[in-house]
Amino acid sequence: MKKSHIEDISLRVQPILEGRSTIAYWLGIVLVSILFGYGHYYKGPSGIIDSGLAGLILGTAYMVAGRNLWACIFAHGFIDTFGVIDAFFGWSK
Repeated sequence: MKKSHIEDISLRVQPILEGRSTIAYWLGIVLVSILFGYGHYYKGPSGIIDSGLAGLILGTAYMVAGRNLWACIFAHGFIDTFGVIDAFFGWSK
């Protein structure tokens, strides 16, 4: 969870703030989601797609929450925390 807020700030807010119109914001979210997915290339093709979709969901949460970054930070932290709990208990096996 420690790095989730850094990813949210650097990969969602910075590029999106450059846009002015609603269309520019949504195009920014799509572009950043692609970059976010590619940033997780070490997970393989399914990890790229999964992370890209997660980025799209978090970007949408950012916009739906009235461009409130805390929604993304808490959601990303929750996703990461659930992943650690899942790995600990072996629920995915």
